[in-house]
Amino acid sequence: SKVWQYFEPNLVAVDDNLKAVCKYCGLHLSTKSGTSSLRTHISEYCPAIDDSSRKEFISTMKKQPTENFVFDPQLSRERMIEYIVHAEIPFNKFENPYFERWIKTVNPNYDVVKRQTIRNDSLKKYEKMKMDLQIELGNLNSRV
Repeated sequence: SKVWQYFEPNLVAVDDNLKAVCKYCGLHLSTKSGTSSLRTHISEYCPAIDDSSRKEFISTMKKQPTENFVFDPQLSRERMIEYIVHAEIPFNKFENPYFERWIKTVNPNYDVVKRQTIRNDSLKKYEKMKMDLQIELGNLNSRV
């Protein structure tokens, strides 16, 4: 986490609890539930941090929006097939009404494909990979 550049690398024991020490003001903060308290200290409360450092820290913590994003349904289907094959997900999981409701919140214009389409896309991907492997093996100077 980027927050650790503002705190000492080693935690210190205070009352049988490990605490992080702020490099700027020396305050001891608990890290039991992650770094959120450390982040808040740096971004809002530390009196020793100058405004430019604080603004720089806050800007690194915000997710930057993807500019000019254009949804490509074909690329999305290709990536979905890669995921399904890699994760060994049964095709019928994509006909679950809860999955469809979730996808509509991500992109309301996306048409969720059915299991047969996913199956057919997976077989096309398999055939393409098989052909690529045959070509690669055929181009070797050795025998398999």
